[in-house]
Amino acid sequence: MRVDKCRSCGEEIVWIETFKGRSMPCNRKVVSVVTGEGLESKIVKGRIPHWATCPDAEAWRKKKA
Repeated sequence: MRVDKCRSCGEEIVWIETFKGRSMPCNRKVVSVVTGEGLESKIVKGRIPHWATCPDAEAWRKKKA
């Protein structure tokens, strides 16, 4: 896992590898999420993709033709 800084907002990010082998920028902080309801619920830990929280994310999106 590579640690870097966002070129737009300067926040520290980590690069994780997706199931398809691609690199994805994520926020450094690990969060807990409750999935399901009642007895079927589970707590999973993970990271939020940085483009979900970066104030400049729109500038990095590819334009559709």
